Amino acid sequence: MSVRLGLIQMNCSAERKVNLDRAEDFIREAARRGAQIVLLPEVFHEFFFIIYLDMKYFDRALRLDPNNLQAMLPYAELLYRRGQLQQARELVARFNKLLPEPTAESLWLALRIERKRGDRLAETSFAAQLRRRYSSSSEFQSLLRGDYD
Repeated sequence: MSVRLGLIQMNCSAERKVNLDRAEDFIREAARRGAQIVLLPEVFHEFFFIIYLDMKYFDRALRLDPNNLQAMLPYAELLYRRGQLQQARELVARFNKLLPEPTAESLWLALRIERKRGDRLAETSFAAQLRRRYSSSSEFQSLLRGDYD
């Protein structure tokens, strides 16, 4: 007897619903490919460690390597959640400039930052990019549902 496994590795966001939606998409894809058992990352449903880490750790990581992509987006998300919108905005912009093209997650965060700032033109621009580049992403689905936070 053989069993086909589906092993999922995914980036987690600070938004539980986004993580659950993303995991569901991956599970459906694994099942479509014949997986009978699907394994998800431990604590996949939330970006748990940023809740407990002090911002000084992100500051330190970015001082050591100003282009540390692994620290930039989670830090920007944390800044956004704490209402430090200008700092979050600058960090997401820097993150996007370092990549060949922005990620669905970075566009979604940028869109939400601009929405909170009240810049409807920038919000619309990020929404259009998200739709054009990542229309099947969980971030775009959140946009369609109006699920901003």
